[in-house]
Amino acid sequence: MTKASASELRRLRLAAQGLAAERPSSVTDAARRLLAVQAQDLPAARWALGARVPDSVDQDVTDAIDSGALVRHWPLRGTLQLVTREDLRWLLELTAERQWRAAARIRESWGVTVDLLATARQASVAALEGGRALTRAELSTVLETAGVAMGGGRGYQVISALAITGTLVWAASSGSTQRLALLDEWVPAAPAVDRDEALERLVTRYLAGHGPATAADLVWWAGIPVSWVRRGADAARVGLLEVDGTSYLIDQASAPPPAPRGALLLPAFDEYLLGYQQRDLVLPPRYRDRVAPQRNGRFLPIVVSAGRIVGTWSDEGDTVRARPFDEASPLSAASVARSAERYRLFRAAAG
Repeated sequence: MTKASASELRRLRLAAQGLAAERPSSVTDAARRLLAVQAQDLPAARWALGARVPDSVDQDVTDAIDSGALVRHWPLRGTLQLVTREDLRWLLELTAERQWRAAARIRESWGVTVDLLATARQASVAALEGGRALTRAELSTVLETAGVAMGGGRGYQVISALAITGTLVWAASSGSTQRLALLDEWVPAAPAVDRDEALERLVTRYLAGHGPATAADLVWWAGIPVSWVRRGADAARVGLLEVDGTSYLIDQASAPPPAPRGALLLPAFDEYLLGYQQRDLVLPPRYRDRVAPQRNGRFLPIVVSAGRIVGTWSDEGDTVRARPFDEASPLSAASVARSAERYRLFRAAAG
């Protein structure tokens, strides 16, 4: 087992995530590298990809989604993610049953029964087959007419259950609003991948885009049992790295990256923070409440310097305002300004 310092681990993670010297060449490549990008907040997910791809603009993400190259779905732990079209099927095959069981109580609390979902599925297929797509509001009207009440959080549970079980997928946009389509029409069928192969692929791909990481990190991120992670790690023949007495799984192909330069302005829910169960190495515990002040599952956009989260930031329309945790921090104003300009250029074409 190789030993490394915490600062070396942070440098390796920055490189794996496409935030260091070698950057992805397109927003689709950035998503492929990360395997899945948390996307319940779609504007944040768009910038998560843009921050990793030099000279990309917001329209690049729109184009990738509208072409089907990127797909927004629920392939992991019951959370919306952006994944590439070719990765959705095998991820869903691996996790759908576990996601279905994990959400049983909340479906029951909303009265989303198997019979109700059967009615919703039949109505959805009738409304969407033949390549049609509807906004959530439009599909909700169709389902209400069919007798499926969609008010409050119940509508979300119906749509996500239909997606996880293979009926629906978020597809191309209608203006600024995504539309729902049939999964079988929007994402081509692919050869089945058996569980052992899928687990090997999952471990390999997660570490390539997030490593070094612990087994517990991947258990949390994918929503799978630790026994599955161990099977996948054994098959993938991953390396081990020890940092301060903790063992981390690492992609064997990882190479020592250059020291990071400058500040990074990353979005809320970015994989650099949310891609791991244990976050203390990048976010000191005393600052957790500064990133998630309301403790309601919402996170603020983060400022990263030398692999550490050192503050938050906000887009205030005509300016980007950074708020360092420590006013004595050596965070360079010029470095923040460069990252803010990169963000402004990305967003300039948003529409």
